Amino acid sequence: MGASQAKSPPQAVLEVGKKNAPGVISRAKIMYTAILAAIATFTSPPITMAAFLLLIEAADTAQTAKSTTGAKGSAAARNTKITPLWNAMHLLRVYLQGMVDVVDHATGVTLINQAGLVVGAVGAHVKALFVAKLDAVAGIVHLELNAKAFLGVTRKKVVFYWQMSSDGGKTWTSLPSTGYAQTELASPGPGSYQFRASAMVGKTVLDWTPPFPLTIH
Repeated sequence: MGASQAKSPPQAVLEVGKKNAPGVISRAKIMYTAILAAIATFTSPPITMAAFLLLIEAADTAQTAKSTTGAKGSAAARNTKITPLWNAMHLLRVYLQGMVDVVDHATGVTLINQAGLVVGAVGAHVKALFVAKLDAVAGIVHLELNAKAFLGVTRKKVVFYWQMSSDGGKTWTSLPSTGYAQTELASPGPGSYQFRASAMVGKTVLDWTPPFPLTIH
């Protein structure tokens, strides 16, 4: 019986670490070219390809400046361009994974390849960027952001922001900010909700995560 059960969805991975700036830029270029070529398949990405290209070009220019001049501060300047690009790549990966999770295994692998990403090793688990879970017994909604994936490694002060929507994302209500990558709130009651998270690193405010849906019965 077990042999006939469906395989777990394949996992889309970037296969590059944030510290490898040239690798990040290279993977981003591959993703951009691939997604643009299959844009009829990826109809509602969380960031437009035009905006994604601008992030790639900014990071590429900063990386070239660092490699060419090696001037003091060039690495820090480059990193300020890598961070938003890295976050955009993760947003696209999460968007793609959402598509992969609802199709058969073979189609999922095809989608990952079409997006210029890599199929993770068998048995590999990629932690979600952001999740919202209901503890029905306690009547609490738990929100958790994958800070490592969202921020990369940083020594700057980080403040996390949280929002909730009860009208399909038309309007958002801000929840109390925290100094750590999770928070809780009392269950808002039966209904369909969306939650999202963001963060301020130093003085830089990052984009919101894609909305995470949660239905409470």
